[in-house]
Amino acid sequence: MKSGHRYVLLDGMRGAAALVVLLCHAIPVTPNPLPHAGVAVDFFFVLSGFVLAHAYDRKLVGGDISCTAFLRIRLIRLYPLVALGAALATGPLLGYLVSAGDAGALMRGGVYALGSFSFIPLPTQLLAPPSYFGDTVFLNSPEWSLFYELLINIAYAALAVRLTSRKLLLAIAIGALGLMLQPFYFDKIGLGWATFVSGGPRVLFSFSVGVLLVRLAQNDRQRNWPPLAVGALFLALCACLVAPGHYGDIIGVGLTLVASPAIVWLASKARLGPSAAAVADWAGRLSFPVYILHRPLLWLLGPRVALITDSRLALLVEIVCIVGISSVALVIFDEPVRARLSRPRGLTIHAAAA
Repeated sequence: MKSGHRYVLLDGMRGAAALVVLLCHAIPVTPNPLPHAGVAVDFFFVLSGFVLAHAYDRKLVGGDISCTAFLRIRLIRLYPLVALGAALATGPLLGYLVSAGDAGALMRGGVYALGSFSFIPLPTQLLAPPSYFGDTVFLNSPEWSLFYELLINIAYAALAVRLTSRKLLLAIAIGALGLMLQPFYFDKIGLGWATFVSGGPRVLFSFSVGVLLVRLAQNDRQRNWPPLAVGALFLALCACLVAPGHYGDIIGVGLTLVASPAIVWLASKARLGPSAAAVADWAGRLSFPVYILHRPLLWLLGPRVALITDSRLALLVEIVCIVGISSVALVIFDEPVRARLSRPRGLTIHAAAA
């Protein structure tokens, strides 16, 4: 549904995708029953391209907003919760390393903290063995996708005036080729240094598709799709996330190349009633706090939840606590801070997928 420059059903789906990522990381079972949950990040990238192009494409092309102003808007949208997530991820760990007296690990932890607060993937592997940290690029691991989100935002703003549909199609083709080659080179995508570069084709394809869908929609006069039909397609996509890992390469690439763009396209044409729209709107607002805060919250809650002997009850408690804390962070921290930062120049911050 399009309501006041918002696609409300897409907001609800963004919230559902954030919950899928949370479930994937919260479930302690090995192998994980959601082996392809990472596709939710590609869905976020498509949504981001779609929402940002809907809100800013004509303004950027027409010169009504500068590249610098656009990037300031994006930083205001993303950074408050990124900083909060970085603080939750690095603060307790650095405190522990200080008490442990491990100078090498403390130095590496400090570099991790700097990277997490600055969006910059720093070469922590050169400083100390990965005894505490593994091979992760950012200590708060969801930041890897936000790093690529910010990169594609910079490229989009800088090139928007010259970004014709033909050039978008070329970017989509290059990204799709990279996606199809990834199963031959990477076992998993994005988290470690060995696979960090694989995020490039993912964001290039998905974000570019989102922008192209908006430009195609300007001349589209098709009827609205029933929200139940679109919801059923989205649930079918979620069902594919539990497919056996043996089919992961085919399913993952297929969902990214075909299913995610198709669902965004169809959902942008669906209408919701007032009650459903209110729920979807809240889910969309909550999606980014859940996504960026869930990793450090899982670490902080883990020792306490481990005292619950029933694993299913423990999982439910974790999810409820994380959603609750994320809601509080949204209402008392993120939205007030963004409103205050936006006020001096009258900027309007449109919600977009992270």
